[in-house]
Amino acid sequence: MALAGKFALGVVFGMLGKKKNIGEVVKNALSADTLRFAAFFGLYSGTLRAVNAQMCNSRKKVDQWNAIVAGFVASLVLLIDDKERRQIVSIYVFVRAMSVLVKGLSREKVLPYYEHAEAAIFGIVNAPIMYGFLLEPDLIDPGYYKWILGMGNLTHESLQITLRERVNHFHKTGELLPFCTCQPHYHTGSCVGYCTHDWFLGLGRAAKIYAPVHILPLLIFRYRKLMKEPQKQVTDTAKALMYSCMFLTTYQFTVKFSNCMLRNARQVDDGYQAMLGGLLTGLACLFERPSRVSELMLYCVPKSLEACWNFGRKYYGFQPVPYFELPLFAVGNAILVSALKEDLKSTYFNAVSFLVTGRFQNSSDDKKKKKKGGDADDDDHDH
Repeated sequence: MALAGKFALGVVFGMLGKKKNIGEVVKNALSADTLRFAAFFGLYSGTLRAVNAQMCNSRKKVDQWNAIVAGFVASLVLLIDDKERRQIVSIYVFVRAMSVLVKGLSREKVLPYYEHAEAAIFGIVNAPIMYGFLLEPDLIDPGYYKWILGMGNLTHESLQITLRERVNHFHKTGELLPFCTCQPHYHTGSCVGYCTHDWFLGLGRAAKIYAPVHILPLLIFRYRKLMKEPQKQVTDTAKALMYSCMFLTTYQFTVKFSNCMLRNARQVDDGYQAMLGGLLTGLACLFERPSRVSELMLYCVPKSLEACWNFGRKYYGFQPVPYFELPLFAVGNAILVSALKEDLKSTYFNAVSFLVTGRFQNSSDDKKKKKKGGDADDDDHDH
């Protein structure tokens, strides 16, 4: 599965990239990196299941400790994969594991739950991202930087002329250049008029991003419901799509509007204004469903950590610890594979179940067990 998936992605991105003949695209897609990833995933899945089964047989007991040990042992297989990719994967897995752990502790009443905690955290983690985006783009991933530019309808040159040249010149020489107004490089017209008008234009830009996010799951995962009640499913999907578009355009509106107001009022461009713009993006989460806010927050955390790390490396000489990704992945993996079903989002639970076991484990399995007189809760502990 890993080989087929990685190969298919390689072909798709190869065809979308620079013009190449099909033979070259296939050759690049079936590279040593693809084989390495397939070897990692296959050996990881096999090791995880083998160790878990052995623990169950030797201990004569099925509980979370079997999965925890299996998760730790299987994590060693990460060393097979590409160094850059395993660092990305380890951070992603660790961040998601912390979310699952907090969710479980909150469910057990060990930790308190606050309704808008995810939105607040979303704003906090976006503060370093927006600092990097507006003032020091070398702190964030180039692809991510380009994506934000497109969504905000901005250009690198406009930000460079309006914001960064004055700040960079001051840091290098201590001399403060004349204040550069928002017009004509950052935008044209008044700040209020531009930001308000662009909020509506941003709906269209966001729709290009979110339409596949909402429509594809409807066609792939909820096609039975779509066939059974098409009007309801289409209406619900359209509403969810609209709310997501309103979230994303409000996100970019908040950053640009707050930056415009503060810089014109203070006649200064500094990091605090950029970070405040990121912090205020938490308000945009009011348009999204709580489950989506949680996912968005988890997506942004690794990006924020990357920006903070690059800042520390740039100014304070931070040096990476060799193989730091291995303990992160081991801890995160052990938590995820031993988590109860109710602490995982159903989409991720089903996807991981399919990738690891070759089959989906969904609510229909539980219903079948109940009809047969079995205990459906046993499935939650069958790790």
